[in-house]
Amino acid sequence: EAQTIPLNVRLGGAAPNLDVKLERRESPEAFGALAGVDSKSLSAQLAAAAALYDEGRHDQAIAAYREIKAKAPALSLVNLQIGNSYLAKKSYAEAEAAFQEVLKADAQDANGLFAMGMLREAQENAADAQNWYQKAADADALWTRPLMKLAALASASGDRASASRHL
Repeated sequence: EAQTIPLNVRLGGAAPNLDVKLERRESPEAFGALAGVDSKSLSAQLAAAAALYDEGRHDQAIAAYREIKAKAPALSLVNLQIGNSYLAKKSYAEAEAAFQEVLKADAQDANGLFAMGMLREAQENAADAQNWYQKAADADALWTRPLMKLAALASASGDRASASRHL
């Protein structure tokens, strides 16, 4: 049905009038990196893989996430879930390889940087973990989780001033 929606647009100081026509279609045309991917099926597969992870069935979760990655390689953050599954299994080399895939797609991805911090912390390398958490905090200044990790590391080392600053 026809609708009129006001839009405020500024281009170089001018405020032009725009006529926008929206057309209803029975099904959207597939485009972009996920063209040809059944989004409902993909969503169900992601939920099933997450359930496997939550149940502690990490080998099955890894297999499910790898299947998703094969069908939708554009979803590079699936590597984050693969890495988290390996991290839960304490398979550190495999976790690092998966997290590096996330960072290969986007070197400033806060989730990938944070995951590397978690990996280094699990490997009991607090100094390197702190470096990665700081990179994650720098990449997303509004995300509090890296700051909490930095505060915990500082507190554990007896540096109350830094812990307080991060908090």
